[in-house]
Amino acid sequence: MPAVESITKNVAWQNEEEKKFAKDIHQAVSYPKTKLKMMNYARQTCILPSMMTNKVSGLINDSLIYPEHFMTSATNYSSKIDAVIAGLVERRGNGNGKIIFCHYRAEIDEIKRRLLAAGFDKIVIFDSRLSLPKRMKLLNETVIEVLIIQIKTGSEGLNLQKNFSEIYFVSPNWNPAIQDQAIARCHRIGQTKDVQVFHYMMDSFDDENTLITMDKYIDLVQEDKRVIIGEVISQ
Repeated sequence: MPAVESITKNVAWQNEEEKKFAKDIHQAVSYPKTKLKMMNYARQTCILPSMMTNKVSGLINDSLIYPEHFMTSATNYSSKIDAVIAGLVERRGNGNGKIIFCHYRAEIDEIKRRLLAAGFDKIVIFDSRLSLPKRMKLLNETVIEVLIIQIKTGSEGLNLQKNFSEIYFVSPNWNPAIQDQAIARCHRIGQTKDVQVFHYMMDSFDDENTLITMDKYIDLVQEDKRVIIGEVISQ
C-alpha cells in the first residue's frame, strides 16, 4: 500500500470579532444545563460562525454570551474555511483528486460556493440531501475535481482510490474510527499514489492554551480513545 501522510494545519484567528464571539461561546460550555448544546455551538464557531446567526439573540437573552462582545459582523468571517480554500487553491492542478469531509450542510454549501468563486468547476456534493441512486450516479458519471462529503453519509462503503489521493478534514470527529474509515475511502487496495491527509484545527484563544478550542478538545478526546482502543486490542 502507498504511504499515508497526516498533516495538521493549525489555523490562527484572522479576525478579532470572530475570535471574541467564538471565545464567548466556548466559555459558555461550562454551564451544566446547556453544556451539550453549547459544545455543538462552539464547534460551529470553529468552522463557520454564520451557522450561529439565528441563535445569537436567544443566547444573549439566556445570558450565555455577552451582548457587548457581540458584533453582527462577527458571523461574516470564517478563518478556518479561508484556510481550507487557500490550501485547495494552492494544490489545484497537481493531478490529485481531493475529498473534503464536512459535518454540516451549511459548511458544505459554503465551501462549494467559495470553490466555485475560486475557479473550481468540477465539484460534487455527497450528502444526506441526495438519494442513494443520485449519489452513486454522480460518482460514476462525473469527472470530479473536488468531492465534498458529509462524513456521516460517506465515511463508509465508497471506493474512491482510483481518482482521489488527498483528504481534507475541515474539523475532527469525536470518533477517531470514523475518520480512519473516511481515510480508507481512498487509501485502500488499488491506490497507486501516496495519500495526504490534512487536518484543520483552530488555535487556542490565548498563547498559554488556558482556553482551547473545541477542535483541540475533540483532538485530545481522540487521542484518549485511541489509547483505550490500543489497550483493549492488545489484551
